[in-house]
Amino acid sequence: MKYIVIILTTFLFGGCVPTIYNTYYKPSYDDNSTQSVAAYCHGYAGPPSGINFEIPNGIKVNVKTRKQYNKDDCGFKIAFKIPSNTNIQFISDELTIIFPNGSKETQQKKMGISTFLRSKPLSAYQFGNFCPHVETHEIDNKVLSNVNVSFSISEKKNVKEHPDVIELQLPSIILNNMVKEIPSITMRGFSGGSFFYYLSEEFQNKRLERYNECLKTNSEKICKYGLTTANNSFEYITNEFHLTGRVVWNQQGGVNQFYLHTNVKAVTNMPWQFKTNTVQIVDLNNRLKYSTEIDPMTLYCTNENITPLNALIQSMKDEVKLDIEGTIGEEQPKYIDILLPSMMINGKVFHFKPIRLELHLFDFGVDPFNC
Repeated sequence: MKYIVIILTTFLFGGCVPTIYNTYYKPSYDDNSTQSVAAYCHGYAGPPSGINFEIPNGIKVNVKTRKQYNKDDCGFKIAFKIPSNTNIQFISDELTIIFPNGSKETQQKKMGISTFLRSKPLSAYQFGNFCPHVETHEIDNKVLSNVNVSFSISEKKNVKEHPDVIELQLPSIILNNMVKEIPSITMRGFSGGSFFYYLSEEFQNKRLERYNECLKTNSEKICKYGLTTANNSFEYITNEFHLTGRVVWNQQGGVNQFYLHTNVKAVTNMPWQFKTNTVQIVDLNNRLKYSTEIDPMTLYCTNENITPLNALIQSMKDEVKLDIEGTIGEEQPKYIDILLPSMMINGKVFHFKPIRLELHLFDFGVDPFNC
């Protein structure tokens, strides 16, 4: 009895409970660097549905499987962390899946690319077909580079109260050597409890429409709560760009500040970049101006799984992350072997061993309830 109490206490205070897992696929890879990773709590709880291993030049690989939402099949994701000063390229855009009966299925794949751009100021980066450092084969004009910038603007003199109405001025964009001015955006503030968020006139109208629609099926109390949330504050659309963002005023460490997140989606093959590093917010009540030079640590670039798998990736001074996704299928074979195409790493060929995903049923383990 004493030992049962000790075991139960360990589970409870550790934030986990014993359980029997549902169906999942457990990955494996034949290499001394391979480590198993559980699904939850930073790899310490849940089914062992992931692995980490390393290939030449310090490239880290993570493989994980997951149940597809509301579907019978299971998905997998293979992620690569490419360190700086490393060029890589798969020699083909096809991977092969081998089934237990020996049959093979070849799948043409594209990959997602993401990178935090830390080595230069914002305006020094030129975005082309995709994120910086990526060369690709000819692709149509639906190519999307997706650039996210997050930063805060604070003033040495603490502002006692939040401004009611502000004007936001983002830096201009240079597209194919032509300057595209982004007009200033006027926004009104609304209380969000412990913070203040700002909406352009367009999003104020959307906020009211959302509230009225909510009242048709919900109580006023529930709908009022919905008024305090907003994913975006403003939007600006041209033929080449779809720019959205969110502006919030709050307190951090006793200092009143603005926090702004901007997302630029570019549907163009032509090179583009920000003209300057400066963003400005004006308090229209008293004409106080707040501006900041955007810290390059806040610049993040990604795309939407549209890069050919055999694109040339040049990591240069910034770490680049690559993602390859796929599904195992509704038949749920006992296992599959995934054979990736060989990879050129700084001019040298590396051949992958098969990555095995093995079906597991009713394994015993622990699931988290607090981690």
